[in-house]
Amino acid sequence: MVSALDDAVGEIVSKLKTSGLYNNSVIIFSTDNGGVYQLGSNWPLRGAKNSLWEGGIRAVGFVHSPAYIPSCNVGKISQDLIHVSDWLPSLAEGLLEETLPEPSDSTKALDGINVWDYFAECFVEEPLRNELLHNIDPLYLAGRVKANQYSADGILQVSETFDTSIHAALRVGDMKILTGKQGSLLRKPPLESSSPTAPTETVSSDQSVWLFNITADPYELHDLSTEEPELVNELVAKLADYWESGKRANILFPQYELEADPGVRGYWGPWRHNNESLI
Repeated sequence: MVSALDDAVGEIVSKLKTSGLYNNSVIIFSTDNGGVYQLGSNWPLRGAKNSLWEGGIRAVGFVHSPAYIPSCNVGKISQDLIHVSDWLPSLAEGLLEETLPEPSDSTKALDGINVWDYFAECFVEEPLRNELLHNIDPLYLAGRVKANQYSADGILQVSETFDTSIHAALRVGDMKILTGKQGSLLRKPPLESSSPTAPTETVSSDQSVWLFNITADPYELHDLSTEEPELVNELVAKLADYWESGKRANILFPQYELEADPGVRGYWGPWRHNNESLI
């Protein structure tokens, strides 16, 4: 797979060169998340895809451009915080020097930050992004709901207030807080060529809050939540602010309809009319 991906990227670069666009191009290559538990290893990072441990969320990538990346940044490794939402303002405002529209009554401000100086400048004195909400997911509540949390029409009522049972993670500076059920996987070593399977480290815990200094402890080995209660409270309050400012959709579990089952007709597709359209 890696070889095929390398070939595909090589084809794109070759086409850019033959078309005369290469010297005016910016190539951004990035993973989207950590490897899936069943098929990969994120060793020595903790966790896997769908978790909020570093092994699930830390993405590696590179930016390449003949014209727009100075030689002082070629081959440079950065540990600065960048979120996927930063690419739009970074490319539009930073690279193209376009002015993005201001938020209005009908539009909200972008979540992303212009971090183009990380690539265009040889030295950036202060971090351009110091805070990053990795995730805050009310849908994780669905596995622990009780009957009285459903309305008469089958809608799961999501809590209006944040609590530490909610699946979330937030990074502020060096520190990262995680809340809710984060799974039992600790670390999965890569397979050794001499053994058919590699031992998987797991941890069993009902814990709902963790705190790590990611700069000093990127492998998330040393939980600081009991040592830094004031910082935990401060970061939980930040998560509560995000929870209050976000738009939460109630979860609908509609009644089962036989015609919606792909096994009935052998394919996925619309199954009934609603307001003159198929759904």
